[in-house]
Amino acid sequence: MARRRSSRRRSSDVSPAALAALAALGAATAYPWAALALGLLALVVMLGMWAQRRWRHRREREALLELEMAEVDAMDPRAFEVLVAHLLNAQGYRTQLTKGSGDFGVDVVASNGQRRIAVQVKRYTNALSAKPIGEVLVGMPHYHCNECMVVTNSTFTRPTVLAAAPHPCTLVDRHELARWMVQARQLAT
Repeated sequence: MARRRSSRRRSSDVSPAALAALAALGAATAYPWAALALGLLALVVMLGMWAQRRWRHRREREALLELEMAEVDAMDPRAFEVLVAHLLNAQGYRTQLTKGSGDFGVDVVASNGQRRIAVQVKRYTNALSAKPIGEVLVGMPHYHCNECMVVTNSTFTRPTVLAAAPHPCTLVDRHELARWMVQARQLAT
């Protein structure tokens, strides 16, 4: 004769999560302060998980940018100038590349309304000195510009940053250039 299965659950059939939920409910009714502590603990755990996912996503994005920046680092100087012109176009500027030599230190002229920017583009492996700032400041009047910008795939030395400060000169380093690349990609999709 076949045995009938009991419809009654055994204590071993209950999941640990269900037991924890029942314990929390019991604690909430008997000890309100315990329920508050459990709620805060759950909030801290959830925030930690969120922060970990965000940090992992950020690291992956930075690794992707570094891979793309490695490609930029390998570009020839004229290709880098073209890239910077495209990135400025993506930001709403009309751009014009200057001739290769005798350009008075200006590689790209970007304009948007009343703004006319003389841009010097430097693809370097080391940190940039203040020399490119002096060059682009000299070239500004030749191209009828009211601002200037130095864009590099590298970084700027502290004296360079200090030299640019009193002038209408924007410095765009490796990190800002990577942000420009991300923005341009987002606009393209």
